[in-house]
Amino acid sequence: MNALAPPTGRNNRNRYLVTSSGRFVGSRMGATVMLVGGLVFVPALAVAGALVGATFELPAVIIISVVLGIAWFTGTVISQWVFLLGGQRDVARAAQLWLAGDTATAVPLCQKPLGRVFRADVLMRAFYTLGLCAEANGDFAEADDLFLRAYESVPTFAASKWKRHGQCMMLSHRAIALVATGRLPEADAMVRQASLLFPPVTPGVLDLISDDVAFGAIGVAAALRDLEPGRDRRALLTLATAVVLTARGMARESMELVDRERYPLLAGLMPREKALLTNVETRSQALLASGPMRSPGLAARHDGPEAAWADRILPVGTP
Repeated sequence: MNALAPPTGRNNRNRYLVTSSGRFVGSRMGATVMLVGGLVFVPALAVAGALVGATFELPAVIIISVVLGIAWFTGTVISQWVFLLGGQRDVARAAQLWLAGDTATAVPLCQKPLGRVFRADVLMRAFYTLGLCAEANGDFAEADDLFLRAYESVPTFAASKWKRHGQCMMLSHRAIALVATGRLPEADAMVRQASLLFPPVTPGVLDLISDDVAFGAIGVAAALRDLEPGRDRRALLTLATAVVLTARGMARESMELVDRERYPLLAGLMPREKALLTNVETRSQALLASGPMRSPGLAARHDGPEAAWADRILPVGTP
């Protein structure tokens, strides 16, 4: 993906949303047309045809219209379930490929359901996984756009517990991407908003009713739960906050946070994220070189793809 043209921004076409054939899949228009056309428009035409047949006493027209209407409606319902189940499998597989470092294969798998699945939970997870791929590739402007699209696609009636979980992670990823693109005020707003979503809340009656994780494909909450299976959102939010604080020159606050949350950070970050945290500590130490706060650091800095990725977000040479 890095060999493609530079990102063009939210109002144009994010290249992670353009298929190999040149089709843009960032809009729900195609899936909407398929769904509404199959469930409403074509059956309505069939009813109109049957009425015409009845008016002119043409039994064959009535029968053909009714059969075609029922067949089209049934076919649309079946195809939507096939697309839904297939889309869920595709994005789940894409998430595994992303974790294994194979973003080139993961991207087209996420693009497939975006063009034909109407359900918000599948679209949300596809956008989110594409955002993870863009982030891993160092395409941070596009990653920000994709995490924003995922945030906007969160199902309205999902259980509050899982909505807060997913939104906290989306905002944390956005904050890191925004730091990389130099948009510090927006990044600061993201971590503040994510911090408000982090603490667990006591579920109410509506939350208990809407928590449909156990229903699998029928429910929507599982997509929020499984955005990054096993991910500790506390570690991700802490990293994003430390990155923002350091980028803003608030080294003391950043180091206090890192020292306080060191165990969750060590246990909950990926290798490239640990390299980014090393950059956080290195820059903070440089800013606090004459002060009493000196942290031993998570690991010695080393060259490699993880360090190069971290340098694109928070270069250590420019504290």
